[in-house]
Amino acid sequence: MTVMLLYSVRLFALLWALALIFTGISPVSWSAPLELLWPSLLLLSGGLILLLDTGSVLALRVASALCIISWITNLPAVPNHRWAHLCIALSVLIGGFRAKSISEIYDAIRGTLRWLIIIVYFFAALAKMNLTYFDSSVSCSGLFGQQTLGLYGLDRDISDELSQMISLWSLAVEILLPMLLISPTCRGFGVWLGVFFHLSLSLHYVKYFANFSSAMFVLLASWLTEESSQKVYVGLCNRLKVLNRVSMVTIGVTILASFLRLINEVEYVLIRHVIFLPFAIRLTYLTFVLRRVSQSVLRVGAPIGFVILLELLNGFSPYFGVKTRSALTMYSNLRIEPGYSNHFFMPPAFDPFGYFADAVDVISSDDPGLNRRMETESSRLPYVSFCAYLACQDDLCNRGNIGSNVTYRRGSETLTATLGDPLPKDCPGWVARKLIFLGPIGSGSERGCNW
Repeated sequence: MTVMLLYSVRLFALLWALALIFTGISPVSWSAPLELLWPSLLLLSGGLILLLDTGSVLALRVASALCIISWITNLPAVPNHRWAHLCIALSVLIGGFRAKSISEIYDAIRGTLRWLIIIVYFFAALAKMNLTYFDSSVSCSGLFGQQTLGLYGLDRDISDELSQMISLWSLAVEILLPMLLISPTCRGFGVWLGVFFHLSLSLHYVKYFANFSSAMFVLLASWLTEESSQKVYVGLCNRLKVLNRVSMVTIGVTILASFLRLINEVEYVLIRHVIFLPFAIRLTYLTFVLRRVSQSVLRVGAPIGFVILLELLNGFSPYFGVKTRSALTMYSNLRIEPGYSNHFFMPPAFDPFGYFADAVDVISSDDPGLNRRMETESSRLPYVSFCAYLACQDDLCNRGNIGSNVTYRRGSETLTATLGDPLPKDCPGWVARKLIFLGPIGSGSERGCNW
């Protein structure tokens, strides 16, 4: 097996290391407090450890373990690409528990990696099948396309027709990809289409979709044959040695410059994008060349049951009423609550824990971030989410705004709370605030373009 999957294993280790690194450099400023940066430092450290020795079982396990620790610390605001990271890392540690080589680990997890990407695309497409997604005035895909064009000097209002075309393009790709990948005769084309799709997403460098794209590259590469993996690995690694080394050094220098405040956030974001783009373009080119290569593997492969079940639960969580954020609903405009659903055929969500019923209406706030959320989406929040915000546990809270006052109505009472102060005694517990991730609810919440 070691000989048969030599380059497939090398490619997996390389792409996994790069996925951790490209996610680790997500912060736009390294002069922030350490408590905000150390989860990214864990990812960055894990990626560099693995990159320095991609043939080491210990390095692979350490990198995956650091990824899981980082994931836990980011709860509940764990974005979709971090869920992909978690599942890859768990696959390595569970599937390769008794393995003595990376080849044995990869052989044990290859089927899981393949099933994971099918699940991701299935739920991403499912969530987009709603009325709001195809409304050109509020569609997140249209807004995303307009913002991307603007970043490259093409700042203009896109027509309703073009907005709908972008929406259809995204949905069509996410529907097609699982079918192309499952079919042995179409896998080469499916891998290239997936890589090209995620290259196009990463062009919006302010949103920084490079972290999501690099995670999907790991899953897409699992469908390549050994022959194709060899050509991609050689094309990425051996032929670009100098550029690869320069890129890694540049990452270190850029982080240091950001820490010392020698560069601002805009400069950091641009440098980060310039580092990622050549890698993504090169991978797109290499898979394009191999798109017609015969795929001899007939079976998708057996998955690790626990990992697949975890991702399925994550995907179904909006419909179960557990999460409306970070649940494979990427930029879908999905609004699904007890008593209401804008989906074409999925019924309203359940409310198994009563978190939807217990909600607050924010009346006013000194926090600019909360005010933006109220203006663009909805001022109504489940109480568990409001408490998570007050505790600064989610991405809505900016620690720079600690001390801001918030006036809200809960039931018939009008109350005032201060961001960062001790929580109201009736707030749900720490575990609930860590696991339940519900965004704004009510009219207008479908306008939220959240990843």
